[in-house]
Amino acid sequence: MKEQNIPVGIYKNEIFIAKVEDGKFAKDYYGDPHFSGVIRPVSSDMLETLRNPDERRDEYKDFWKQAVQAGATEESFDEWLEEVWGEEMDEDDPESFPGKDESDCEYLTEDLRKEADNFLLEHEDFEVGTWESAGSYSPSHERYNSETGEWSSDFKKFDYVFKNPLSKALAKEYIASLKK
Repeated sequence: MKEQNIPVGIYKNEIFIAKVEDGKFAKDYYGDPHFSGVIRPVSSDMLETLRNPDERRDEYKDFWKQAVQAGATEESFDEWLEEVWGEEMDEDDPESFPGKDESDCEYLTEDLRKEADNFLLEHEDFEVGTWESAGSYSPSHERYNSETGEWSSDFKKFDYVFKNPLSKALAKEYIASLKK
């Protein structure tokens, strides 16, 4: 049995990656099509902020306080931040930032990345700086609507399906599975 992870399409700006066995969706615990991962875009502006330690001082201050309380450091906040930032930041990678989860990003090939970035720029006016993991769930998972106070799914179809034939077939298979 040949397993693959295939980016299928974009829904609400997130890329959904299908777990595939022998060219068909692998099934999850409930027998539904399994999405092994979801990656979300980080805007160019946000990426710039996430790469700047001065912009993230408040966020890191709580981590430093916890480290001090746990006895893990006796350094001043500035010394500790410089050390942590140096360990977590890859200055040679323009898309790196401390705390970035790159799980499943390896499935977004250069060609697929270009397709996704272009779609978001043209249709959502969203300039992508990088992509990061958002977890693992299906596009039809229920989302909380703060206006109604209810959980529901409004998924009918992907906003964009990647051009490769397997992605198109998987999108079609997934949508058909929702109608059963």
